[in-house]
Amino acid sequence: MDESQGRPMAEPRPDHTGLRWVLAIMVAAALTFTGIVVVLHGGADPGSALVRASTRCSPPRLPGDVATSKVVEGSVSVGDVIRTYRLTLPPAYDGVSPVPMVILLHGTSGTVQSIEDYTAMVPAAGQRGYAVLTPQGLAPADGSLPTHWTVPGFDAPGSPDDVAYVGGLVDTVTRAYCVDASRVFATGISGGAAFATVLACKTDLLSGVAAVAGLNLVPPCQNAQPVSVLAIHGTDDSLVAYDGLEVPATTPTPGDDGSSEQPTDPGAAPSAATGGGTPFYNGAIAAD
Repeated sequence: MDESQGRPMAEPRPDHTGLRWVLAIMVAAALTFTGIVVVLHGGADPGSALVRASTRCSPPRLPGDVATSKVVEGSVSVGDVIRTYRLTLPPAYDGVSPVPMVILLHGTSGTVQSIEDYTAMVPAAGQRGYAVLTPQGLAPADGSLPTHWTVPGFDAPGSPDDVAYVGGLVDTVTRAYCVDASRVFATGISGGAAFATVLACKTDLLSGVAAVAGLNLVPPCQNAQPVSVLAIHGTDDSLVAYDGLEVPATTPTPGDDGSSEQPTDPGAAPSAATGGGTPFYNGAIAAD
């Protein structure tokens, strides 16, 4: 149907919630880190990131052997759970000049290594003076779900508090290393893009988000801290629909604090992915 006449409502689709969260088709394979940073900085030259820092770290923050390796394999304790991450500092890191940082978030079933290999983000970011923080998601011990982030459709009671995890991780990293907390960005694919959006909705950690094939997996948030957003999505994406899926009446609505409220309909079916929590959400990328 011609767009001027409107688009027909999507036909009901089988419930393949878990499948939709598998790493989405990379519709922007040619996307480079430069393009992301230029948009997030409003067209500024990303190569000047180090020069723009207004403060210096004193004494220099060079713990351990970071002066030579520039790669930190770390862990933090969240409640009684040990969470792991990798921090890669840029080659020019000297512990004195604050560097900006990108949080790189893998998709569902992904790992730190898989997302770094797939995107080649670490070398591209390092060349431009950016640190890359790559946290690792979790899978439930019973094996009912793959590795994922706690986002709508994957937020059953008892799910890990990934917002607290990444928030604490950013605090830990910016205190231990000369990382500029005012220039922290997040990017991810599919479930990672959804979680980057959650972070933008629920925290004030980020200055910008670049979401690939997943910005519309999170209901719009209200009263959140303003951030720059770059959304990259293919119109033929078969896993995360560009135009959105028909949203059931029990889909959560955003609360005043940007969080997703639980369905109030007593007959609401639980999320197919989690057995509880909020239902799977897939809104439209472009607003009418």
